[in-house]
Amino acid sequence: MTLNRRKLIRTVGPGSLMLVSVCLSLVIVGFLFTSPGAAQVIIKKPRHLDVPEQRVQVLHQIICGVVAEEFHIRGGKVGGPVTLLLGEEPQRTVVDELNGTFNIYLKEWDEVAFAISDTELTVQRMLSKDRFERIAREVIRRLNETARVNVDALRKEH
Repeated sequence: MTLNRRKLIRTVGPGSLMLVSVCLSLVIVGFLFTSPGAAQVIIKKPRHLDVPEQRVQVLHQIICGVVAEEFHIRGGKVGGPVTLLLGEEPQRTVVDELNGTFNIYLKEWDEVAFAISDTELTVQRMLSKDRFERIAREVIRRLNETARVNVDALRKEH
């Protein structure tokens, strides 16, 4: 999305634009320092690639909040530490549930790719092994409750 700065300044005025910019900055900084577990993305960039570190942290917090809303979880811990490794190919996510590591590998910083990968990992955290097993048992229970169709009986009816 591109933003036409001149059109925006004409629409809201230069003073309003400055006020909005300052307010947004304060909200982001406040969000970072008042959120539990604020720095939950560990960024590793062996080739010293550019990455907007504060924006990564804010994006992760927003993703965790949206996933919490979607799963109707209040006050619960949805997110957790994620390691972002830049300069890695192929682009992928790797989860090691035994050690509790959630890694995102990107060739270079790509906000959309990070957001998609982080959302996948956050949702995956919600499906703990216990929850996954409960879901699987419920699927099997419902399947067993469906009436079995006797093919021979159907043929006799027609």
